[in-house]
Amino acid sequence: MLVADWIVFVILLLVSLGIGFYFGRNKNMTKDDFLMASKDMNPITVGLSIFVSYVSALSIVSMPGEIYRYGNAYLWNLLLIPIVVIISCYTFLPVFYRTKSESVYTYLELRFSQTVSYICLLFAQVSWMVYIAMCVWSPALVVITMLKLDSIYLYPNMAILCILCMAYTLMGGMKAVIWTDVIQGIVMVITILFIAGKLAIDLGFNYVLEKCEESQCNTVLPTWLNASDHFDIRYRTPPVFFVFRQFIDTIMMLPLQQSMVQRFQMCGSMSKGREAFAVGTLFIVITEAITVFVGMAAIAFYFGLDPIQLGVINRPEQITPLMLTDHFTLLPGFMGVFLIATYSATLSSFSTFLSSTATVLLPLVKKTRYAHVEDVKMSKILIVIIGIATFCLAVAMSFMKGTMIGILFALTGNIGAPFFGCCLGGMLIPFLNTKGAMAGLVAPILPIVIKLTGIVFDVLGKGFVQDPLSRMQTALTVNETLLLNRSDLIENWNMSSSWNIEDYYDRLEAPHEIIEESPLWLQFIFCQSPFVFGSMGLAIFFLIAIPVSWFTRDPDEKVSKKLFAFYTEDDVEAEDITSEEIKAEESHLMS
Repeated sequence: MLVADWIVFVILLLVSLGIGFYFGRNKNMTKDDFLMASKDMNPITVGLSIFVSYVSALSIVSMPGEIYRYGNAYLWNLLLIPIVVIISCYTFLPVFYRTKSESVYTYLELRFSQTVSYICLLFAQVSWMVYIAMCVWSPALVVITMLKLDSIYLYPNMAILCILCMAYTLMGGMKAVIWTDVIQGIVMVITILFIAGKLAIDLGFNYVLEKCEESQCNTVLPTWLNASDHFDIRYRTPPVFFVFRQFIDTIMMLPLQQSMVQRFQMCGSMSKGREAFAVGTLFIVITEAITVFVGMAAIAFYFGLDPIQLGVINRPEQITPLMLTDHFTLLPGFMGVFLIATYSATLSSFSTFLSSTATVLLPLVKKTRYAHVEDVKMSKILIVIIGIATFCLAVAMSFMKGTMIGILFALTGNIGAPFFGCCLGGMLIPFLNTKGAMAGLVAPILPIVIKLTGIVFDVLGKGFVQDPLSRMQTALTVNETLLLNRSDLIENWNMSSSWNIEDYYDRLEAPHEIIEESPLWLQFIFCQSPFVFGSMGLAIFFLIAIPVSWFTRDPDEKVSKKLFAFYTEDDVEAEDITSEEIKAEESHLMS
């Protein structure tokens, strides 16, 4: 990176901290000021914040790596995300406004019980912390890839990122987070648009499509035509399972995510909340399309010269920063802009996580012996504790095998299954009761046991655990003729790392350990697609919760219809005042 790159990077970081200082000048902030931005935010501003919170560094860094390794099936998101948003605006979103719930867990206590709410809180926050830990890991990986640093420097980068994020969240509260999101969102969109545009011009859009076709990267529609592809769960993206999991994940990440509920409430009314949702969705869809194209461009750029097999990089997530280092180095300041874009995405997601988690934990802490501590002060203490815990988790997860997105879907889908199951079931299934919800809380046990068993086998060298299969063919290979002819890449790699062409031939000639393929039945257990494995916990929850609720239902039990997604009223805005019973319960929760 050039001096100009570092200047740009530092300036944008100082802007983020400056926003925190600006909003931190108010020494008399109330809890609503600090955690809910006074509930008077502009819907466009909140929409940009929704976009930046949803599009993390995983989207910018890991998504192209996933496309490079497994194909462009993620194009389905361009259709699924708008569908989910339209459904959510008229089902899930009104529930939170009708009950005036500042958190999802307030709703769960109203719908089921305090015990169910607390247990779901635990599962959901651990699941979300896994996601944020991945977001912290991503930009740190970008830094060591672009600077060609040893992997030991991964951890100081993670620490710096966590400290910066906690700093401006602590200083300015939720308004600082929202306005920083706006600045970071603009930088992120401009950056990825420029990257995609330059790659399309320099490589040629048709050339990218041609090489993707040769490498069998186009997995959006062709796999639907072969019936066997739908059921072989050893492959990364079995069509039906993949689309179903992406649909559910979008519901989990948008209308039912605590941070999103918090942002909806900041708008002050349901109509403004829908406007914010629409603005955020527009930018999310554009960004998803661009990141998929960047992954496809990487296939074309390194066609026949796979840097992973050549030993230049170790993980698919490093393909984007490597490609930018190889192709964009001569643009002064641009590498700094890209680095700040990845940092921005993580800073936003991380700060959202910190403030939202503080929002839901504060009422619980106020019921303990620390009730005398001022709300804002306690919120800041919680933010520091949560930030440190997330950093420790990010360090631990950096030792895990597999792509980041694969690890993410496998873990979060199962750990968060009780929470998402209770939210979905509570709003959509009228007879789902507390007994059924409590029974369904055991859902993560089986997936966690399978995952831990696989880790043990992997440590023991049993070879049972292998990466999901990929249908891609020629892209991830090394063509020796191309290797000798691409002097531009070879010289750049040689100048910026210790790699050289002799290393590749030495590895080819060296004896390789022959790994015996696992029996087929073990492959279906331990080598599942993360999109199948990640859905296991939610499926188990409903398989348990629905029959238990049906057989234990009480005909005399009365549940307010306002707690269901299908509740309708001619004038929802006028009916936005909850019943006395719900208001009393809300007061009890927040006291």
